[in-house]
Amino acid sequence: MSLSSAGKVYAEVLVDVANGQNGALSLDAALTQMDRVIEATKANSVLKRLFANPTLTVGEQDKVIASLTKTYQLDALVDRFFKILIRRRRMSILAEVVEAARDLSARQGGALLGQVETPAPLAKEEILELAKTLQTRLGKRVVLKERVVPSLIAGLRVSVEGKTIDGSVRGKLARAREQLVSQI
Repeated sequence: MSLSSAGKVYAEVLVDVANGQNGALSLDAALTQMDRVIEATKANSVLKRLFANPTLTVGEQDKVIASLTKTYQLDALVDRFFKILIRRRRMSILAEVVEAARDLSARQGGALLGQVETPAPLAKEEILELAKTLQTRLGKRVVLKERVVPSLIAGLRVSVEGKTIDGSVRGKLARAREQLVSQI
């Protein structure tokens, strides 16, 4: 997902506020709570339409947030953050904000950000194992995002901080083609 500048700005605010709460809800816990709301919104078409509906008043959307806060036992920080997004008509970028906040937090913690592309989804354990292997190789913690690219056929392609390792069948076929062409 390409992140909007608005998503990044809200993420910076969220990270700053969450990190500034001594002993209160951690950023990871806040993001986990937000993930639950994102998943609920994806799974519930009515909820999705409510946040996307520009004719709904802020008060009506606040009532939805109050219900979600109660249902999912959301922390006051998350509740307040959602209300800010609603007042600014930005609830639609919540997933972007969460992704950008995770990236920012990882960078602040000294981690390298990367992406693994595969033809089919990997299990979380496989992504964590790959990140661990890359950490050993690169000497820094690596946080990977997954992107499914069916055209890779098999294998995977990993990019970290601008460097790419292409172990996909598609990449191998492209390299073989280049070798054959160069020999002609």
